[in-house]
Amino acid sequence: MVSVAFTGSSVPAFGPASPLFTLRPEIYLAANENYTPFDIAPDGSRFIMARAINEGPRRTAPLVVTENWSTELRRLTAPR
Repeated sequence: MVSVAFTGSSVPAFGPASPLFTLRPEIYLAANENYTPFDIAPDGSRFIMARAINEGPRRTAPLVVTENWSTELRRLTAPR
């Protein structure tokens, strides 16, 4: 994964690519699957990644549903 500076003027320009880190093959769920294991925040300041669990026999990961997580996140990250 790389970061590239972008200048959005009348003639868009891209800077050199700066490697952030290398993704290991087990990050992807399947070789031929159309799947992106990450998403970038709208402001470009952070991203979240998902990965498959490939340790031992194949098993199912639990599904956790959290309601109103954004409200809790705002509370926990608010300036103090």
